[in-house]
Amino acid sequence: MQNQTFKSGFEHFIKFGAQEGLYASTFFEPEYLLKNPEVTAVKAGVFKTGGEHYRKFGQFEPSRSVTFVGTQGSDLVAGFGVTKVEIIGIQVSLDAAGNRVYEKNLTNSTDQDTLIGSQGSDTFVVGVREVFDTNGGILYLNRFGRGEPIIQNFDPSTDAIRLAGTRGSYGFLPTPNGDFRINYGFGRGTSGIARIEGGANIPFRANRGRGLFIFSRSCGCMVLPTPSQEKLTFGFYLMSIRSYWAWF
Repeated sequence: MQNQTFKSGFEHFIKFGAQEGLYASTFFEPEYLLKNPEVTAVKAGVFKTGGEHYRKFGQFEPSRSVTFVGTQGSDLVAGFGVTKVEIIGIQVSLDAAGNRVYEKNLTNSTDQDTLIGSQGSDTFVVGVREVFDTNGGILYLNRFGRGEPIIQNFDPSTDAIRLAGTRGSYGFLPTPNGDFRINYGFGRGTSGIARIEGGANIPFRANRGRGLFIFSRSCGCMVLPTPSQEKLTFGFYLMSIRSYWAWF
């Protein structure tokens, strides 16, 4: 972890997550084998699973990509390795054609996922395709303050957050405790999509067009301005929201 409190997300889970009733990361086994057909040692019986191969070898190979997923309950999904890591808080499976099926659970507002970044290049997925896509869309909706995922260990130099649709659907603003919140909608219809822990002062950027990603690496993208950290009042919140939406 960035502040050196924990060496990895798994260490955090062992010390705290299990006691809090959270599920640990689920290695997305079928997709790993599908994307890495050269991992024939699994079929030969040298490794029992693709997860075992990744733990012993794959995580140290920067060219590899891997995905960790959650369940339909509250999860602590921690990525690890120096690879290209994708972190998804909900349950994901593959259909017969090898395409992803996103199994959203939007009925239990008490569930809350914690997504923890790795040492590699992380993409935190909180939405895919169009906003209301039946297979994908916004993965967390109508849950403002009641279950939006918490993103931890976000590295501004390497990581990104994937959203559904285009940037005009979202609002971005800091919170009084120093986090950075991504909201969908406006006014009374606002729903929390994700909260980046300690991200209030990160100069986030958004790419243009569909296939929306929020990140902070230097590029020709639109900058999402972040107000200086002050003691926010309700009025300041309203002004912040208006100023953010003025960019879209």
